[in-house]
Amino acid sequence: MAPTRPVSQNLRVPVVVLFAACLAIAASIVAFAQPGKAFADYSISKVSISAQVETDGSLHVVEQRTFKFDEGTSSIQWSLGGLPSNTGIEINSVRMAPVGSDGQMAGYPQVLKSVPFVLQWRDSGGPGSDSYSYDRTWNNVHVFFGAEGGGRLIELDCTVENGVTAYADVGEVRWRFVGDSWAAASENVTMSLALPLPSQAAVDPGDNVRAWGHGPSGGTVEVNEDGSIVYAIPNVGEGEYAEAHVVFPSDWLVNLPSGDAQPHRTEMRLSSVLSEEGAWVDQASRSHMLSLALIAGCALLCAAALGVGLWAYFRYGREYEPRFKDDYWNDEPERGTHPAVIGRLWRWDRRSDDDFVATVMHLDAIGALDIRLGERPGADASNPDEDYLLTRVPDVGTSDPLDRQALELLFGKIAGGAGALWFGQIGEFGKKHPQELVDAMDSWQMLLSEKTKARSFFEKKGAQWKIRLFVLAGVVVLATVAAWTISGSTVPFVFALASGAGLLFLGARCERRTSEGNEICAKCKALRNWLCDLPESGATLPVQKRSIGVLSPYAFLFGAMDAALVALNDRLGEEPVASGEGARAERSWALWCMSREDTSFGPRNPAAEVMRAAFDKALDDAHGALSAGKVASDAQGDEGSSMGERAR
Repeated sequence: MAPTRPVSQNLRVPVVVLFAACLAIAASIVAFAQPGKAFADYSISKVSISAQVETDGSLHVVEQRTFKFDEGTSSIQWSLGGLPSNTGIEINSVRMAPVGSDGQMAGYPQVLKSVPFVLQWRDSGGPGSDSYSYDRTWNNVHVFFGAEGGGRLIELDCTVENGVTAYADVGEVRWRFVGDSWAAASENVTMSLALPLPSQAAVDPGDNVRAWGHGPSGGTVEVNEDGSIVYAIPNVGEGEYAEAHVVFPSDWLVNLPSGDAQPHRTEMRLSSVLSEEGAWVDQASRSHMLSLALIAGCALLCAAALGVGLWAYFRYGREYEPRFKDDYWNDEPERGTHPAVIGRLWRWDRRSDDDFVATVMHLDAIGALDIRLGERPGADASNPDEDYLLTRVPDVGTSDPLDRQALELLFGKIAGGAGALWFGQIGEFGKKHPQELVDAMDSWQMLLSEKTKARSFFEKKGAQWKIRLFVLAGVVVLATVAAWTISGSTVPFVFALASGAGLLFLGARCERRTSEGNEICAKCKALRNWLCDLPESGATLPVQKRSIGVLSPYAFLFGAMDAALVALNDRLGEEPVASGEGARAERSWALWCMSREDTSFGPRNPAAEVMRAAFDKALDDAHGALSAGKVASDAQGDEGSSMGERAR
């Protein structure tokens, strides 16, 4: 067996790894910048090429490609570039055969007819029949077929005149047998080049016959004693090429044409070829060393970044150990602290309309509001709609600014000064007064943010390190993209994926509550456990106003309403509370937390969910109306400006 030579690497394998927004953007920019890159509507599972060097310096090439086309594909463009400039190409035949799911030919090959090329076919279109056309200007063969998709084997048979450059000492073949214009990877590529070995001659690999390969790594070149040279490459990616470079004794070309067809016939070439390939090997070696250095640098960078992330997490991210260790708590997390503030503590200070709903439930619990389920008259008084009604209790006041501002939003603005409010009025107000609703909710949320900030529930250092680690993750990702661009190695993406994800994970957990905030949060978790375990634990649900009404906002905020209402259903199946605040609190809890299945209008969701949905939709509609109004205003402004220009 003759010695084999590796195919040297000179193009990158495109890899797109979706990890974080910065990586996706950077990878996309680099990917689209590569020549020959396109969105393919086909795949190529096998490429088999056989080429015969003729004694007159021409190449007889038969290339078979196995395609899998997407539905609707009706043509393929075959580029014949990568040959010496003085070559001429003659298409002998193009054949096509169907291919089954196993990749094997499933019928007899069909010889396609040749049709004259039409310039517009470079972009789209075709003759509407199974055929081919040769674009001589661009050396492209266009193969046309039915638009039913599926698998096909297409064979191109052509002759390349002057495909071999003849010198005084050697004949040289330099041929990109897989071009870089394919929009899909060429898999399982083999190319066999047969030399015109005279009957009395013998092949001495590395002496009278030398062969090199340029292209993706992982390929091999084998020089055989029968004068054939076999190239095998597992994958030639989109935007990549595979090139054969072969020299052999020029006296094997016994039928070279005279004249100007071979202008280098008197020149010596072998020493230049050896120098070029030596320089190529040196460059490949330098590129390899640079790639290794970049990979090592990326590894060190990622390790150092993860080290910083771990240090920041253990220093500023680990939660304080709370003094409260119980699994259950059946009271407010902290008496005197507004439920909306607890909601921000629970949610890491992230804004949510749930806090406003919890505030309304709190107002009901302290007796400032009363909620009932009733029939609201619609546009036609004879066609009422079932809805929840909030009624302001005038004799019950509140000193908390959050409560007062919430009452003003509900009854002063939405209800227009009335003492009662149907939930359906929320959406109506948002449509009629979008700016007023948005401003009022923003004002209330800003007040909630100020009250939460005043409690100092969250450490500033942790928040600062969260941002730093996010930025560091972006730096690491961009560094690996740069390393990939320079080295062509995909290894840095492994480091990027691991370290970037680790930094994002650690950064998200660097934000931590203060010792006081974590102590309250521990009771929040215990209260949620108690509410969620009520149906199974057999714990008695209290009926006192404080125990049943005040806890309803927390059941909503902590996502424990479903479990709590099961316990309430069990409780209501017993003897109900006869009268007083206990009965009112029990009824309110039921309305806020329990679905209604027995209404005359059909099922009714709990009031808390209905109010949240009403506010969410009203605010979405309000923001949409404001955005549409701004677009319309800008358009009118542009039109007015244009009219003014015309007037001048």
